[in-house]
Amino acid sequence: MKKVIIGIVGKPDNTTDYWNYIEVNDDIKECINEFGALCIGIMPQDHQYQKSGFHNDGLSEEDINNLKDILSIVDGVVLQGGLVSNSYEKEIAKICIENDKPLLGICCGFNDMVEALGGKLYQDTLGIHYKEEIREAHEVRINKNSRLYSIMGTEKILVNSFHNMVAKEDSIKGYSISAICPLDHSVEGIEMTDKKFIVGIKWHPELIKNEESMRKIFEAFVNSCRTFS
Repeated sequence: MKKVIIGIVGKPDNTTDYWNYIEVNDDIKECINEFGALCIGIMPQDHQYQKSGFHNDGLSEEDINNLKDILSIVDGVVLQGGLVSNSYEKEIAKICIENDKPLLGICCGFNDMVEALGGKLYQDTLGIHYKEEIREAHEVRINKNSRLYSIMGTEKILVNSFHNMVAKEDSIKGYSISAICPLDHSVEGIEMTDKKFIVGIKWHPELIKNEESMRKIFEAFVNSCRTFS
């Protein structure tokens, strides 16, 4: 039986000025491997990215077609967390949504999904969302009518939190809101219920991958990729 292949979208490494690297998160790879899928890195074939800040210039038609060709060989896509958000990541989110290809956005990947459909992000002015704790930085409440609830089976979880950009309920376009932080009412989860698996979350389940509720997210994602293939 052919194994499921999942693409993890690489992000520029901002730790060195000497070489340019595109990196993927090894913890995410391990979480996906656990459920019988293989991982490959996805890289932009142009230079429409930068190491810090936000790069929102549009991509050329050739750039977009190159991304479509690359995505055609994978059964699902992960937009990983990081410090940088680039145009190619937002375009990848659009392509996955248009083709109903399973997509999991984590932290910065959540941001890419929001902006891909015209939503907005805001600076966390209250300082709630950047905590050094690996676990239990703050509570998240999950909508009982959401797919995320059907996956995790709980209405309340404690999550890690390593971000300073937030989305508000009225700044989300094109998605159903699946989870909220009760401290500031920022959005912690988005999804599309009419798609196979289009889910974005603001926390990092790969950092607490031994917790059963977090493992369930990756298991559900891999299973959706299996049905896609």
